[in-house]
Amino acid sequence: GEIEKIAFNAMQSARLSNGKAISYQTSDNRYSAAIDGGLKKRLNYSPTQGDVARCCPPTHTRFITYYISNMWMQQNSSKDAITALLYGPCTLKTEIDGTKVEINEITDYPFSEAITFDFNVENPVEFDIFLRIPEWAKGINVKLINGKDEDLSQEQQDNYCRISKKWKTGDRITVNFETVIKPVKSVSGDVALQRGPLLYALPIPSRSYVNKTYDIEGFADLSFVPEEGTECGFNFVQKSPNVSPAQIESCGFVLFRNNEADPKYPWDKSPLELVGMMESEKGTNQTVRLVPLGSTILRRLTFPMKIEKGPSEFYNK
Repeated sequence: GEIEKIAFNAMQSARLSNGKAISYQTSDNRYSAAIDGGLKKRLNYSPTQGDVARCCPPTHTRFITYYISNMWMQQNSSKDAITALLYGPCTLKTEIDGTKVEINEITDYPFSEAITFDFNVENPVEFDIFLRIPEWAKGINVKLINGKDEDLSQEQQDNYCRISKKWKTGDRITVNFETVIKPVKSVSGDVALQRGPLLYALPIPSRSYVNKTYDIEGFADLSFVPEEGTECGFNFVQKSPNVSPAQIESCGFVLFRNNEADPKYPWDKSPLELVGMMESEKGTNQTVRLVPLGSTILRRLTFPMKIEKGPSEFYNK
């Protein structure tokens, strides 16, 4: 679970979505990313970070290659078993018991909890696949599309689902993880919302200004400051009774799928949002839209939790 938190949250939230600059010093709640914001000029975005440490930009870009190289592994207990350890669109080409095996993994993960595995094998061959069950998943559902479910042996072992079958070309399985919205408490006691591997934050509208330009067009050091009048002082509110356990856990937020988002550039405009009511600093309830942390520049991730008793108009809207 920790590598997903880094890859899809911390790493993405430290870079611009166009990949042209990263922030050396970032934080979950970030109200400014300006060069004059302290911390020895480490808050702004730069393609080189030459003023502080040139090693960070290239190291940042290497992280995703580490993720990809560890997506599939051979199971130590058997030469005839492989493990899907990390998820994402990819193609695995390997040999099992002397037979060439190709598995195409089709998914929009981490923006989708649904994964399809297509098999192309030289000759029918029997082997096990271990699917890692993420710590956030409430359950896993595996189906064989082109056959009978009884042809597919399933067994849950610790945090893995073991699938056994004699595989042939044309086999396809679908995997769905049961996903809920849940609160995550920070060290300060404030709360963030997580769904699947993604943490969701309130984006803060910002304006940018150039600190430095480079000979290569399109690259520059940039500072970001919030737009004037931006409000981000909200509270989560939990009211009881007359509230279901699911509503309490999700703080009344529901998933919204943004069909206008471009699936090729999900970090620019996220296909997923969490929508719910929060209490403003003025004590009024407002509709708030949270987006994945990695889709923000300035943002507020964690909020105080206000516990109230009584009928819950808060959750009935």
